[in-house]
Order: sequence, then C-alpha cells, then structure tokens
Amino acid sequence: MNKNLLYAEDDPKVRETMTMAFGFILPGVRVEAVKNGRDLVERYKTGQYDVIVTDGDMDPGIHGLEAMEEIRAYENQVGRNPTPAIFYSGRITPDVSERCSKIGGVEALAKPADLSVIKSKVMTALQIS
Repeated sequence: MNKNLLYAEDDPKVRETMTMAFGFILPGVRVEAVKNGRDLVERYKTGQYDVIVTDGDMDPGIHGLEAMEEIRAYENQVGRNPTPAIFYSGRITPDVSERCSKIGGVEALAKPADLSVIKSKVMTALQIS
C-alpha cells in the first residue's frame, strides 16, 4: 500500500507520539508531520497526500479548520479533488462539527480517541478495508 498521510500538530510530544502511532497502526502508510496550520497548507501544496489529519488549536499561525479552508480553496483553484481529512481536536462542539461539514470532506474526531478508532477513520478515508 502506497498511501501518504499529512499530519499537523503543534505539540512536539503529541506530534512525535502520534507519528509513531500512525506507523504502528497503519503499516505501509507514509506519514509526514508538520507543526502548525501554515506548514500544513504549504506542505500540502507541494506534495501528494491521500488523507490529512489535523489538530484544532495550533500556534503560531492558523488553526486546523482555517488550514483546511485554505486547502479546499487551493484544491478548487487547481482542479484537485478534495483530500479526505480528519479534524482531531479536544474541542469538538456542534459548531465545529457543522463547520467541518461545510468545509467538505472533513470529519471531526474528539481527543483523546482510541487508536482503533483513529485507525478506522483513516482507513475509511483511504478507502481501505
């Protein structure tokens, strides 16, 4: 399986832990991790990714949902199909879920989540059974 996951998380310890966890639960999926929303947008524009997982509140710069809005605008501008995304945050409210839905192709997942749930969501986004 040659799939690419782009992951954004500003907390270095969480970023390292989740990057290792992705490698364990998603063998064969290449993971690239970035430290904030601005880096997420810029890295996305220069690569080919099959799924995006992003934290919500990231400093400095733009947060996860703002980054996804910029990515969707870029995809629309260049004629690229929307990349499935998971908004993985400790602050999932009805407003956040609605915003994810409006952005399109973004699923909200509350932290903390069991690795089996994360794996299932990513595998579904990658269309792998």
